[in-house]
Amino acid sequence: MKKVVHITDSASRLAGGMFESVRGMSRGIEATGTWQTSVIANEDRYSAEDKAAWGNASLDFVKRSRLGSFGSSWAMSKLCAENFPDVVHLHGIWGPASLAARYILNQSPKPAIVISPRGMLEPWALERSRLKKSVAWNAWMKGVVARTDCFHALCDEEADSIRAIAPKASVVVIPNGVDLSGYAANAGPRQKSILFLGRLHSKKGLLPLLAAWSTLSSVRAQGWRLIVAGWDDGGFEATLRAESSRLGIDETVVFHGPAFGADKEGLLGNCAAFALPSFSEGLPMAVLEAWGHRMPVLMTRECHLNEGFAADAAVCVEPTAESIAAGLRQLIENMDDVEREAMGQRGRALAETRFSWNHIGATMTAAYERILESRR
Repeated sequence: MKKVVHITDSASRLAGGMFESVRGMSRGIEATGTWQTSVIANEDRYSAEDKAAWGNASLDFVKRSRLGSFGSSWAMSKLCAENFPDVVHLHGIWGPASLAARYILNQSPKPAIVISPRGMLEPWALERSRLKKSVAWNAWMKGVVARTDCFHALCDEEADSIRAIAPKASVVVIPNGVDLSGYAANAGPRQKSILFLGRLHSKKGLLPLLAAWSTLSSVRAQGWRLIVAGWDDGGFEATLRAESSRLGIDETVVFHGPAFGADKEGLLGNCAAFALPSFSEGLPMAVLEAWGHRMPVLMTRECHLNEGFAADAAVCVEPTAESIAAGLRQLIENMDDVEREAMGQRGRALAETRFSWNHIGATMTAAYERILESRR
């Protein structure tokens, strides 16, 4: 049986959508019965608690090193070598996991290298912390990219971003998936709530979302609420709370905090609609989960899920206050419960047919086989 080792900076809730997507891909690959998977990640404060979510998966955590990222990446590469993998699949760019690839490339025999940038090579993302990323690129990532066997893009747009940096790179396009086994196909009445669920970060379009919400006085008067759920990234929640107060919408904006497990399922199952007016994404797991829970979705084209617009499972907006406000009015004022339910059901159907992890796992292992064959 062939073996793939997945390397990621975090295998806990701190990884955000990658926590779900790497787990799902690992399960889908194992389901083929022809490949064995293991996962290597940095240890963090949630590692022990979240390890149970991985089930029987082979999972190794690297403890923090006094040498920082260099020490962690060296430990990752050492663990990887002990697994004798046919393929090493790196998730994310710029962190210790990407630095580990530099050491793995010098091992003998050298495994095939696959990189999933997970949106981190998108133009918007590259502009953030540009100096640090420039240093990392010149120090190690440029060499890693040049020797990578294949890149995994989540959508055609991400494939274009990868080729802009590595024109000669081999790229396979395979989307994220969603596990629908625990999701009810039908549920009870929904609350008058719009849900954002994800990392609290400026790229998610939360400031224009608050600005848009402040203009919907008639909606707020009808008892509608905006629920902002997710973990705080770098103190951005304080910025959002201050902006909510400045706009005078505190009473109808709920900062829920992080949501996992049954708490997250409750939010997805009870809120009327989902909003992700993001400036930049790879392919957001949160939207797939919302569709799995039959939620109508408001999102930008930067979420790279245009099939949702084609299937009339989502409302398309720009990441501006004016556009988001118009989209919210469409969902709340121009649609009734039955119409929102119908849109959510179209999203559910899309998730079932296009984004199952077993299908994605089979597609990914087929890509691994092609890579190994080309190396032979």
